[in-house]
Amino acid sequence: MEESKIFSLEDVRVTDDRSTYSNYKEVKTNKIHFDWFVNFETSQLEGRVTLKMTALTDVQTVILDSWQLNIINIPGATFKLGEEKDIGSKLEVTLDNKVTSGSDFDLEIEYTTLPNSSALSWLQPDQTLDKEHPFLFSQSEPIYARCIFPCQDTPSIKTSYTAKTKVKNPLTVLLSADVVSEETTEDGFKITEFNMPMPIPSYLVSICAGNLAFRKIGERCGIYAEESYVDTCAAEFEDMEKFLKVGEEILFEYPLKNYFVVILPPSFPYGGMENPITTFATPTIVVGDKSAVNVVCHEITHSWTGNYLTNSNWEDFWLNEGFTRYIEAKMIHRLYGDNAHKLHLKEGLSNLQGVLQNKTGKGAGCVLVPELNEHQNPDDVLGITQYEKGHYFLYYLELLLTEEKFLEFIRNYLKTREGGNIATREFVAELIDFIKSNYDEAKSQEILSKIDFKEWLYSGELPPVIHDSDFEEWKQMESVYDQFKDGKDPENLDIFKESVGLLIAFTQKIMLNEEHFDSDKLAKIDEALHISENKNCEVLVGWYHAALKLNYSVIHDQIYKFLGEVGRMKFVLPLFVALKEVNKEKAESVYDDNKSFYHAICKGQIQKILA
Repeated sequence: MEESKIFSLEDVRVTDDRSTYSNYKEVKTNKIHFDWFVNFETSQLEGRVTLKMTALTDVQTVILDSWQLNIINIPGATFKLGEEKDIGSKLEVTLDNKVTSGSDFDLEIEYTTLPNSSALSWLQPDQTLDKEHPFLFSQSEPIYARCIFPCQDTPSIKTSYTAKTKVKNPLTVLLSADVVSEETTEDGFKITEFNMPMPIPSYLVSICAGNLAFRKIGERCGIYAEESYVDTCAAEFEDMEKFLKVGEEILFEYPLKNYFVVILPPSFPYGGMENPITTFATPTIVVGDKSAVNVVCHEITHSWTGNYLTNSNWEDFWLNEGFTRYIEAKMIHRLYGDNAHKLHLKEGLSNLQGVLQNKTGKGAGCVLVPELNEHQNPDDVLGITQYEKGHYFLYYLELLLTEEKFLEFIRNYLKTREGGNIATREFVAELIDFIKSNYDEAKSQEILSKIDFKEWLYSGELPPVIHDSDFEEWKQMESVYDQFKDGKDPENLDIFKESVGLLIAFTQKIMLNEEHFDSDKLAKIDEALHISENKNCEVLVGWYHAALKLNYSVIHDQIYKFLGEVGRMKFVLPLFVALKEVNKEKAESVYDDNKSFYHAICKGQIQKILA
């Protein structure tokens, strides 16, 4: 058959980074050194950053991204800080002398962060578990590294870095880097030196500081948490080394030396953040039965997909998250079996249906490769779609090519770029080349004719191909759901004791079909399954959403309390969407009561929901 326009590269839009002010195509950062004093008295990082740069053309002006920073001095240059907008400010640095193309130079910037930094959460002792010491943690993805240091804040620029930090003893500082040395001074400060040897984008620069204890798990892994909590966390994640080895079996050798997880206070706005070497994670994944440890599988996978090979810009975010979700599913299959993998696929589809019903707070659309506006914050657009539709797309490609062949493609795809960047158009080109070089002309044309790239990449709907992933226990769950929906008394409730994943799917199904339920039916379900007593937030979010929409008022106070204790946006935002729809005044009141608890990124998203 004649080559179809369906798989023509002309149909794949060229993406670009619209969320940076930096002139990264004229000058690039090669290495960074940080010298920071972590000042808990003023809630500021104080010090300097040195950017080792190379001119890609003759330049005298370097434009950097900056946001909520106090720039003090730049030796050998003058500077002008532009007006602060939705993506921060343009820091325009005019060098005293022009730099010729190909030449290297250093840019040293003395500065401080501001106490209201969107990237840094400074917690008082009473906001921590042990109530004794303050705590700091950062969140840089997607464009908040510019709130921590002036930089070329685009994933297209990847650098190694070194750092030296100072903090009052007994607090510990951790970065997304290896600890090289640590000493305590006579005047009561802890000085730590760090090294990150692998080039990483700015959004993976991270810092946390607190009274942290450590437990080693296996040869390369370990867990950090507050002293009273660390043993509980270590027990929950005792299989971490096994996860890492399974990732290596699927892909190739882990690209760094160590892998640690830091369990942060509950205001952390994400399930996990894949900061290399030192993953940050929410305490909501510590539930006592290991039912939420797939988050760690996901973050470990980012060591290859996202950290080692990174999306070129934020329109291509699915290349980070879709690939990570796909390999995470491979890990789950190998660790827990076929049904667990099928449940993973079902969960992804349910999440996408929630997006289409606008239950997530991020708009109702499933475009895999969105087109961002100039100077738009990617946080306003990116979300579940890039994870789940991306995963579905890759799984569909696996079904066309076979698992063995598609994993061969992924390994080559990761290795040949040697830890660089990838854009959607480059991915499509490499995929087409791989198919054509591994199959004869007739077979390659047959495969390519089945891939509607435009539909997968740019349609705002569900995936064009939905995989049949039913299994016996899933059918039993649906039977229980149907009986509750029809007001009957179901049997076989024991399936939920055997699988928390099925209970999560059950409450999600109720949330997606709330029109078939009322408060009496919810009360009957609660009496039978005691869902309101469950400790797993993944179970509770769909249940709480339905309870708000259907006025199951007996647990409303419990929901309001939950919203003051959990800061993970995956759970918080859908509940504010539901609460606003039924009682906007109450939603505003709950937000006002808890806004000092939420992370700045979470606060911004809640404010958009309530606006």
